[in-house]
Amino acid sequence: MDISDIFAVYEREKRMKNKLEPLEEQFYKRVSDMIKRYKRFLELGEEDEEHKRLKLELENLKELIKQIVNIRLEKLINLALFEAKENIKIAERNDMTREERILFDVVSALLRGYYKHVLENIFLGEPPEINKLFEDVKPLMEKRTKRINKVLVIFTKEFSQIVGPDGKIYGPFNPEEIYTLPKEIAKRMLSLNICEEIKMRKG
Repeated sequence: MDISDIFAVYEREKRMKNKLEPLEEQFYKRVSDMIKRYKRFLELGEEDEEHKRLKLELENLKELIKQIVNIRLEKLINLALFEAKENIKIAERNDMTREERILFDVVSALLRGYYKHVLENIFLGEPPEINKLFEDVKPLMEKRTKRINKVLVIFTKEFSQIVGPDGKIYGPFNPEEIYTLPKEIAKRMLSLNICEEIKMRKG
């Protein structure tokens, strides 16, 4: 894969207004490898015409990737909105890269929660249930936090920074914002009644 291949992807993506151009699973990984090679050549090469050409190519490559990502993100969000509104599974998911599928699944789940716990509540004359927005997101997050022993919480009050047992600084924390915290820190925050754990509703 070279810059001409990236340009071809960009052209096809731009032409397909409402449909994703199918990309291979490791597309962005291969692009990152390309950029790494360019940087290595530039670091080792002399300041000559070839160096200038490679530098310009690298900048053009970055701009192409940026445009591809922006176009695809807009399509992904529209597809997630369509999936949430119609309550169906779209076929275009198979055309996404690994990174895009992760993002799509989270956005789609969040939008479903919005329809369910905000819009439907409004129609029932009930206040929106903000904490329940993340019920469909929680299982997705659990897959990525289970192995590292973390907890998903939503803060109800403002709180300053805290140093965790791993020496990392967490925070500051703002009301109605979601954080994934190490279990020990989450337990402490919960005991202070400044946040709530995001849990799945049973049944």
